[in-house]
Amino acid sequence: MSYFVANIECGDVKEFIIQSNIENTKLIEVIELEDKNIVLEAYDYSTQVIINSDYSCQETNSCLTGSILLTEGSNIPSANTINNYSIDNGALFKISGTIASNITGIANGVSGRYIIIVNNTNQDQTLHEESLSSSASNRFVLGVSNKIIGINQTATLVYLTGLTIDSVGSQSRWVLTATT
Repeated sequence: MSYFVANIECGDVKEFIIQSNIENTKLIEVIELEDKNIVLEAYDYSTQVIINSDYSCQETNSCLTGSILLTEGSNIPSANTINNYSIDNGALFKISGTIASNITGIANGVSGRYIIIVNNTNQDQTLHEESLSSSASNRFVLGVSNKIIGINQTATLVYLTGLTIDSVGSQSRWVLTATT
């Protein structure tokens, strides 16, 4: 379960808009609304919460600040080659084991989904850009042919749709946004 904590710095909350890719499912519950602090409980990684205020903040584009506590998904076991690895609904995934892995793709991408992969092994783990070993929609856009995730280091990726890859439009990929 993920908890989203938001603080409204100015203005009053006027409306919550809950959007999800799953119909007729309760995904968000307001579990605390006191002063200007709002705590929401989320049941699905694809949920999007939009908070509308009275926009009395003149100097900023947004009146929303706070933090997000990410749900840890199942561990990804290290292996010589990992193709089309199917991740669950978490957002934080540890690679575990003792083998250096060549990771070519991750399944279960949803537009806008962010994930963080943590190398929790004693070996470097390597992400491969546009590897034909994984389905096109599960592949990585890294900006380089290979990206090494060192021991106890991370890679943050976002799943994007509508990309143009090698002159082919409407492609979906995991795009690397950061590493440590």
